Amino acid sequence: MRPMRSVYSLAWRNLASRRLRTFLTALAIAVGVAAVLATSMIGQAMQVSTATLAARISGADLQITPRDSETLDARWLDVVRAQPDVVLASPEIIYSTVLLDPPGASLTLLGALSGGSLRATSARLAG
Repeated sequence: MRPMRSVYSLAWRNLASRRLRTFLTALAIAVGVAAVLATSMIGQAMQVSTATLAARISGADLQITPRDSETLDARWLDVVRAQPDVVLASPEIIYSTVLLDPPGASLTLLGALSGGSLRATSARLAG
């Protein structure tokens, strides 16, 4: 038990003799822990925000999209509708673009039908 006490005594004396180094090391550890916690909190907030936005935009519990930016085959809608636990399956169109005026502003157009087929209609922007 005596050798362990001398190790603690040696460590304490070393920390006390090098106060600036000890303080900076403790500060660096505290900043590192704070950075990890902040990153974790930001990640969780982004997940909640994304889930809230997705629910608000589509109101869907599940959204199926193609891997590429191409259109999903309409036959998949019938496959999804045939599942016994599916209450409602509807096609949805989402189109995003960047506006010229004001520069950098974006516009997202959403369209969905609760049943039936999609029909394209012409749209005009007011203003």
